[in-house]
Amino acid sequence: MIVDEERSLLQARPRTESCLLLGRFDKDETLVLLALWRLYDDEISTGSQEAVIVTVDQLWAALKVYFDKISTPEKSQIEACLARIRRHRLIRTLRPEGMTQAGEMQIEILPSLARVIPFDDIAAWQQRVEQYQPVKDSTEDGEVVA
Repeated sequence: MIVDEERSLLQARPRTESCLLLGRFDKDETLVLLALWRLYDDEISTGSQEAVIVTVDQLWAALKVYFDKISTPEKSQIEACLARIRRHRLIRTLRPEGMTQAGEMQIEILPSLARVIPFDDIAAWQQRVEQYQPVKDSTEDGEVVA
């Protein structure tokens, strides 16, 4: 049971070892979720706004910064990832009037995202990100293993 006193909310979270209600995401969806969590956390920790809204272009740029050594989904694939994440009620999307490019679509990151992906801090987030980083080859640095 999770108690969020700031929002007057109680949340029952399933035990991972005994519950079949947990979602499974592919690599692209996982990278998008991690980027959305980081964008949400950055905005909330500054306290600048209550609703966190980003565009697909901003999300794509964040993916390139956070995962510079990993092949990230292309802009065309992001929309499919967002549709799946939206079905889990972690985001809302809005197509502004007169939208001409997919990158202009707005994404509202809902507080439920931070609750279902409960990183305690950025260090915990970084630990998860490092699981997706490619393993560094010791020969890249000029070292030779004997």
